[in-house]
Amino acid sequence: MDGIAAMRDPNSLNDHVMIQFDGVIGEPPTAESMYCVWKASDKVFTGSMDCCYKGLTAVCGVPCALMWGLNFACLSFKSVWCVTPCVRMMKTCVNSWSGIYNTCVKCVCQPCYESVGAMFSNIKVTQE
Repeated sequence: MDGIAAMRDPNSLNDHVMIQFDGVIGEPPTAESMYCVWKASDKVFTGSMDCCYKGLTAVCGVPCALMWGLNFACLSFKSVWCVTPCVRMMKTCVNSWSGIYNTCVKCVCQPCYESVGAMFSNIKVTQE
C-alpha cells in the first residue's frame, strides 16, 4: 500500500477491496495467452476499473458522504438521547425489583429447598 492510500485508510477498513488483475484473472500453465495480450488485458482492466471508480466517486462520493454523515449523526443522537437514558431507567427499575425478588425467594423458596435438602441428606448409597 502506498503512502497516500495508507493516509486515506489508516485503519485498513477496506483491505478486502484491493483488487488487482492477477487476483481476478489467472491462467493455468496449460492455457496461457500471448504475453502481449496478457499485459494489454492487465492495463485495460486496471485502467477501466480506475476510471469507473473515479467517475463513480466524482458523481456519488459527496452525496454518499452526506448520507452517511446524516445516518451516523442520527445514530449518535438516538444513542445519546434515547437508548442510554432508557437503559439507565431499566437498570434502576431492575435494581429496585431485584431487592423485592430476592426477599421473596429467601422467604418462600429457600425454606422449601432447605427442607428437601434435609430430607435427602440422610440417604446413604452403598455399592454391592
